[in-house]
Amino acid sequence: VWYRVKGDGNHKDTAGTKLTSDTSKVTIAKQTVDTPTIEFNPTGASYDGQEHRPEVTVKDANGRTIPAAEYTVSYGSTNWKDVGDHKVKITAKDGGNYTFDETEGTFTILPAGQSPLSIVGQPGRVQYGSVFTLSTNGGSGTGAVTWASSDDQVAFVNSQTGWVEIKKAGGPVTITARKAAGGGYGETTATWTFSAEKKPVTPIVTAQDKVYDATDKAELVITWKDGDLLGNDSIAFVPDLTGKFSNANVG
Repeated sequence: VWYRVKGDGNHKDTAGTKLTSDTSKVTIAKQTVDTPTIEFNPTGASYDGQEHRPEVTVKDANGRTIPAAEYTVSYGSTNWKDVGDHKVKITAKDGGNYTFDETEGTFTILPAGQSPLSIVGQPGRVQYGSVFTLSTNGGSGTGAVTWASSDDQVAFVNSQTGWVEIKKAGGPVTITARKAAGGGYGETTATWTFSAEKKPVTPIVTAQDKVYDATDKAELVITWKDGDLLGNDSIAFVPDLTGKFSNANVG
């Protein structure tokens, strides 16, 4: 160890002097770092199909940077292209100037946003009894598409296939297509909102033949055009619905 006493305005500096006695020997001990801090550059990344191994900086408890030559960095066997948390491990080198326990840091690769998702296959008109199948365009990644209806009483949708059945008139109803996260991409959705109209029906009205009775009253028979009523549907008629002949005479 060498020393020199610096003078002031009236005194000269002393010459450099080497400590030579055994009692003057000093030891520089390793710095013990109880809680080393691992910092990453960049601090995080989003999935883009490329590898993202960050640069590592290690600091002591006082925020002072520990030289990279003092430790080793292990990035493990993880795939640094994949979405998720990735562990980095630092270990103090033997024979170095620092000592600290093996320490891990976590670097996160976030899912990327999917390209826009849209619903296709909507009919031009939606009414009671309509049946159709929806599908999607767009999106990214490997996530599956599932379907949901905001009101199953009006519009039922099969959650896996997008098959829709309009069970009654009403609305508005929103159909949601949800493409799950997968392949490095986050979840995304698309929606379609509509109201279901009443189904038009066509009555078929005929008058029954009768024997002359001096009146113009006509007994009516009312049926519905084939296909207008669905399943067990029925429409109640106005009580005592009657018609009239143009005249009461035979003919």
